[in-house]
Amino acid sequence: MLEYACWFPGHATHVIAVNSPPEWTSDFVRRVGKFWEKEASAGRKAQHEKNLVALTPDYLKGLTPDSGRSRKFSGECRAVLGRLDL
Repeated sequence: MLEYACWFPGHATHVIAVNSPPEWTSDFVRRVGKFWEKEASAGRKAQHEKNLVALTPDYLKGLTPDSGRSRKFSGECRAVLGRLDL
């Protein structure tokens, strides 16, 4: 993440942080939880629960670097990065 670039500026020339939180402290996690409870609709919360149930150990074991799911995601990321003028 960005902290690596701060600690080792000689090893990082660019950082792309996709969907990365601005911090990761217990206070931040607490604030996010309060926001979710207050702002998320009942339908969104129900869908989130369905999504969590789908993340079975067998499914997660299939997310290795060699799996098709991981390669597809990596390919999509490379395609997006290729369109950026960095």
